[in-house]
Amino acid sequence: ASMAAALRAAGAAVRETADGLEIGGGLRGGEIDCGGDHRVAMAMAAVSAACPQGLVLRGADCVRKSYPSFFDDFKLLGGEADVL
Repeated sequence: ASMAAALRAAGAAVRETADGLEIGGGLRGGEIDCGGDHRVAMAMAAVSAACPQGLVLRGADCVRKSYPSFFDDFKLLGGEADVL
């Protein structure tokens, strides 16, 4: 449910199913509250590459729980991130 909410906040058409999500187009960008979930933060960082208006991830520092260098590596792979 938290991933579906994050994707919807970025503009995607999302339908929750019994065992997953069906995700349609429409990504535009926006602002996401990661809710302290490092998995949401990392997944939405990857999604940001498809958001023409950019994506702000509030609380993205939660990635330190499992992958402290995530945003350094993300930028090495071509991702754009300003971590404040």
